[in-house]
Amino acid sequence: RGQTEGPARRPMVYAELENLPAVLRDAILAAETRRSWSFSGPGIKRLDLGVPGGAKAEIIRLEAGRSVPWHTHKGQELTLCIHGEFSDGHTTYGPGDFSAFDGTVRHQPRAHDDGVAYALAVTDAGLRFEGLLGALQRLFGQ
Repeated sequence: RGQTEGPARRPMVYAELENLPAVLRDAILAAETRRSWSFSGPGIKRLDLGVPGGAKAEIIRLEAGRSVPWHTHKGQELTLCIHGEFSDGHTTYGPGDFSAFDGTVRHQPRAHDDGVAYALAVTDAGLRFEGLLGALQRLFGQ
C-alpha cells in the first residue's frame, strides 16, 4: 500500500525563507495567505504575522546595504536574525543572534552589502523615528 502525498505546499514569496524551522515557515506562509508584504521604505519590506495579544510580531526584510531609519522604541523590542547579516550601530547579527532593546537605545539596523537580511521582530509598542520621519510621526500623532 503506497502513501498518498498531501497537497503541494505553496512556495514562499521569498525563497531565502524556505529553510527556516517549520513553525516559523508555516507562520510566514499563513501570514502571506492573509496579506502581502508591505513597503516600509526603499529596500525595506515587512510582513505582519498577525499574532493575537498586545505584541506585534513581524518579519522585516532588508535588501543588501539598506537600513531602517534611526529610531528608539516606545516599549520593548526583541529581534532575532533569521537570515543574512545586519548591524545596528552596536553589534553585528547573523542567523540565531538576537537583541533586546527598550526606549533608551538608539539604533539603525542595516543589512550588510553582500546580501539580503531578514529578522523576526516582536514589539509591544511602536517605534520613535528621528529627523523628518520623526517630525511627520509627531505631526500625525503616531
